[in-house]
Amino acid sequence: MAELRAGIVRLHEQGYSVMDISRMMKCPNQTVSYAIRRYEETQSNADRPRSGRPATATTPENIRKIERKR
Repeated sequence: MAELRAGIVRLHEQGYSVMDISRMMKCPNQTVSYAIRRYEETQSNADRPRSGRPATATTPENIRKIERKR
C-alpha cells in the first residue's frame, strides 16, 4: 500500500490531476485524494501504527516458565 501511495504522490508532484492519477493507477478517485491529503498533512507515505493486541514474545525461556507453572 505504501508503494501505491508513493506512486500517487509522485504523479501528483508531476502535475497530474486526481482523475488522471486514478486512471493510471487503476484505483478510485477517493483513494488518490486521500493519499495526497495524507501526504500533505504528514509529509510521509508510511503506514500508521495500528491498534490491536500486541505481539507476544514466544521465546524458549517464556515457554519453559509456562511449562513450570503447569
